[in-house]
Amino acid sequence: WEHIGFPKGYTGGGKSVVAKDPKNPNNKVFHLIPKEHGAGSHDIWAIHAFDKSWADYVFQWDWLFPEDTYCPVVYRITDMDNYHQLSRRETPNRILGFPGGMIGGAWIGDSVEIDWTNKSNVWYQAQVILEGKHITIKIKERDDSTPMEKVKPLGEFDDPHYNARKYGGIGGQEGYTGMLDNVIVGETVRDILAVESSGKLTTTWGNIKTQF
Repeated sequence: WEHIGFPKGYTGGGKSVVAKDPKNPNNKVFHLIPKEHGAGSHDIWAIHAFDKSWADYVFQWDWLFPEDTYCPVVYRITDMDNYHQLSRRETPNRILGFPGGMIGGAWIGDSVEIDWTNKSNVWYQAQVILEGKHITIKIKERDDSTPMEKVKPLGEFDDPHYNARKYGGIGGQEGYTGMLDNVIVGETVRDILAVESSGKLTTTWGNIKTQF
């Protein structure tokens, strides 16, 4: 993870750390922790931010909310002021951010709200598929044995801002607090399916976590 700072108008200064998994003390996760709760705490931690070779891809991760909280994930990060945002919001629980985010440092207010009943302190598995301007999201409880390819999409849409944000990596945003683990990225869904729990990417992530 690379700390890339904060968008225009935000003070930033988060405290994100690698921490113990609240559901498994033998595991470590990336814990997004803002300096303060509120609009001034939106620092971004990213993987391959600004990378033009990252255009169409699939990314999948485990997602936990320690409390009833706002927790954003960002993608196609062109720079600190241009990115998409997918976020879990406070009660009533919902996903907000299709195709939310920023363009030129200005918040895009035409986001689509998607109903999603969820709980605090439960690990979910989420997947976002980027195919040109078409974006698909799937989410299930991590303990649900249903293969992700058989999970019904929670939402699908064509991004009206695709021309402004065509590429860039993924990241987490310190809106309030949340936890990420087991991040996998591939060019297609088939690549995601090829990664087993003992595969190279998961092993590498495990090795990184042991350094903290």
